Amino acid sequence: MSIKYKTQIMRFTSKLFGALFVCVALMLLSTSCSTTRYVPEDKYLLSTVKVRMAPSAEADVSVAQLRSYVRQNPNSRLFSLVKTSLATYSLSGKDTTRWINRFIRSIGEPPVIFDSLQMVRTCKDLRQALCNEGYMQSEVIADVEYRGKKAHLTYWLQPGKAYYIGNLNYVIDDKRIDSLLKEKRDSSNRVLKVGMRFDLAKLDSERKRLTSLLNNNGYYRFHKEYISYQGDTLAGSQAIDLTLKLSAVKRAQLPDTLHSLYTIGNINYNSGSNKSERLSLRRSVLEECTHFGSNQPYSASRLQRTYNHFGRMQAVKYTNISLLQRPDTTILDCDIQLQGNKPSTISFQPEGTNTAGDLGAALSVTYQNRN
Repeated sequence: MSIKYKTQIMRFTSKLFGALFVCVALMLLSTSCSTTRYVPEDKYLLSTVKVRMAPSAEADVSVAQLRSYVRQNPNSRLFSLVKTSLATYSLSGKDTTRWINRFIRSIGEPPVIFDSLQMVRTCKDLRQALCNEGYMQSEVIADVEYRGKKAHLTYWLQPGKAYYIGNLNYVIDDKRIDSLLKEKRDSSNRVLKVGMRFDLAKLDSERKRLTSLLNNNGYYRFHKEYISYQGDTLAGSQAIDLTLKLSAVKRAQLPDTLHSLYTIGNINYNSGSNKSERLSLRRSVLEECTHFGSNQPYSASRLQRTYNHFGRMQAVKYTNISLLQRPDTTILDCDIQLQGNKPSTISFQPEGTNTAGDLGAALSVTYQNRN
């Protein structure tokens, strides 16, 4: 092809893309004026929603995370620029009996009408979120700016003074657990420390950490609801004296009792739903994959490592571990159910060949042995 024809093709292509760009721009301009077409007379289209920190505020708060507490958001934008879904919906006619109007509305998005009740609830949620992060007596101001039929909403965050942990005390009703936690209390994994900012999320993280610690040291039925907090403040001070309480077990017919320490009893291996079916793995391999043994304290982490070890074996297709408590004891019998894969597989796969321009076909055979 000559240079003359190539130049003509390039000019034609540039003109074509230019015409398409002009058409898209004209369509967006024509639809941008009609996005409020289906907004009632006494209502407003929620155009933008912003969450901003007040200029005088000094707080270590992630505004991006607080953005998730907004209850009502405007219509979606394409590449954060144009509300194409709303513009498409606005192209539909008001006669919903016609299929073309129903089709256009189905691929579009109806306008989001500004709701003052959702605005009030969002202010309440944002204020509570700031308090949960330690900024008590916070305020959230909603500023609404009306421009024609559109409403532009901005939430201004004004965090109060940050509260911090003054003293940290522990009240453990179970002496055995108390001695165990004293050994781990000064570890680097501890979440709560004196002087840190009061944060409910970190308080819950400490509950989860202590629960995981106890679950890994024999306390099979312990959960985080046994751990609670009590905070005391003094007037005119931002320090909170925090007390962590670990209560005893409360049962309907028995008084408060200590938490039970569970141990592993018998460990049984079976294959599939039929327990009499013979396992294809040697006993030594099964014991090597099992990260706990008889007469050892229960450990949730060891149980999970056992799942992971069996899951990495190609010879095992499915693993299920059941813990059965013996009546009136704290012994857990372990039943490990394994479903094996086929020991070997053969697969056939056709494929095309091209040798110096000569087309042909070949058949590949793959043999896999899961040893």
